[in-house]
Amino acid sequence: MEQDIPTELTQSMWADVLKQVGGDKEKAKGLFKGMEEQENEKAKERKVRELEANFPDTPKELIVKVLAENNWDVELAILPLFERVEQQRQAEKEHERQEQAKKREAERKARKQQASEQAQSFLQNLFANIPGEKIQALLDQNEGDVDATTEQLLALVPSLSLSLSLSLSLSPLSSLSLPPQQIFCIGISFSPGLILAI
Repeated sequence: MEQDIPTELTQSMWADVLKQVGGDKEKAKGLFKGMEEQENEKAKERKVRELEANFPDTPKELIVKVLAENNWDVELAILPLFERVEQQRQAEKEHERQEQAKKREAERKARKQQASEQAQSFLQNLFANIPGEKIQALLDQNEGDVDATTEQLLALVPSLSLSLSLSLSLSPLSSLSLPPQQIFCIGISFSPGLILAI
């Protein structure tokens, strides 16, 4: 009889369990096993709450994982939990750093795009007879450098600049029916003194 009693129970406790199941020993053992599992779960939950009190910002899932890895021994789990928390904190910092870097890169690209559009518009007004695609291609080639692009664009229209420069030397500026952007380009290329006059 005593050999059938689970080691965790006294004889009187075993008798009470048997009585609950009508003397069926297998049912009694099953009932006791269920009660034992429930008690184990309660003990585990108490240990989780104990560590949650000391690690309030740590996810419960991580605490449970570390406890399980350390055989549900609270004292053994403390140091590994500290290490996991620090690893998690570093990972979060790295993630935040990467997100900030992505944000800065997106802002940089937006500023670059805006500057490119402004430069394109400015140069298109100055060189109305040159296709916008050509102007944009030169801007891209010069990485947005407006001065370098302007010099290249001026080199594309030397005959126009020369003929207008000669006209200016023979006629008063006010008598020429030229678009303002062409007069400005002529002043830059051939007659620096005209810039002051303009």
